[in-house]
Amino acid sequence: PIPPIYSLMLTAILAVIAYAMFNWRQYVEHAEFMQRLDPFVKSLHLHDHLLSSGADSWTESRDLFTALCRDALGAERACLVFEGAMPATGPQRMDYQWSPAFEAVVQHPIEQPGEWARLDGDYWLWPLADSRGTIGRLILGPRLNGSEYTVQELQVAATCAERILDALAGEQLARVAVNLLRQRIA
Repeated sequence: PIPPIYSLMLTAILAVIAYAMFNWRQYVEHAEFMQRLDPFVKSLHLHDHLLSSGADSWTESRDLFTALCRDALGAERACLVFEGAMPATGPQRMDYQWSPAFEAVVQHPIEQPGEWARLDGDYWLWPLADSRGTIGRLILGPRLNGSEYTVQELQVAATCAERILDALAGEQLARVAVNLLRQRIA
């Protein structure tokens, strides 16, 4: 016969080990989540980009778009198209795992501004607009795990796409202003 104190101690030790393992797993998941969230909370360093070439801003914005699609949404593919917001000399879109086989989806007309439209059953289209009208579109492909996007995920995707577009457009405007100021000073 085992004294009751030993069984009580063994139960307490097992409970402490289980609790420690649970907390450790929660810590690891939190650290992974914070690492995936890092591109969203980083600044786009507008001042640095104004003094250098514009390639870094596109790289950072592309990294942000990739993090949105891959980590936050789990999208199989996505495309962010700029319509009239960027100068004609720069890239007119950002792609994530997009191939030429899906170009017909990009050309789909926008039916209702300000609302998500379901295209071909697997794709979602969000028209990006401001006070001047449509300035772009975000197209999300199916999810990697096959599930549907939630309303909150679609809202986050639209907001992040608009933030990326605003940041790039704002940087372009600031770059033009800096160049005019340099010419004026010269």
